[in-house]
Amino acid sequence: SRRINQHEDLVSPWVDVSALVNPALQVDNRMYGKDIDRLEYSFQYINDTDWINLGSLVGQQQHSLVDFFKQEQVELPNLLKDTVRFRFRAITKLPGSGKYLAKTTLDNFAVVEYENCFMPLDVSVHSISTTSAVINYDTPSAATAVEVRYGIFAHEDVLG
Repeated sequence: SRRINQHEDLVSPWVDVSALVNPALQVDNRMYGKDIDRLEYSFQYINDTDWINLGSLVGQQQHSLVDFFKQEQVELPNLLKDTVRFRFRAITKLPGSGKYLAKTTLDNFAVVEYENCFMPLDVSVHSISTTSAVINYDTPSAATAVEVRYGIFAHEDVLG
């Protein structure tokens, strides 16, 4: 039987972050299902046994099994220049009915230089005419501002 707060862990290999000035954890996730509680991010230094919490995503993030992955980037501002590993912990809720539905998938894990500029998600364009178009997109949760660049293919971008 399933229990509340049942979890599964995925632990990364050791990563040397000493060359990064402003490191960030980057990972694509897909979290689908009514019984998802949260996905926790934490890290551990190579000479330590404690895990340090970086935060979590709470609840279902997609609304269908075929929805695209969402990219998360978590700044690591106080990370010492050392070798670390990361733990991703998927935690479930107690199912409300006899069926159990909680699917968490991770992909493209990396430790990168932190960027304030993120790629938009789920981009779609419609109502295209010779003078305008409607562009819809989702902003990654870590983004604090949006800048849209557009233009005719193979020409200089226009900032809008």
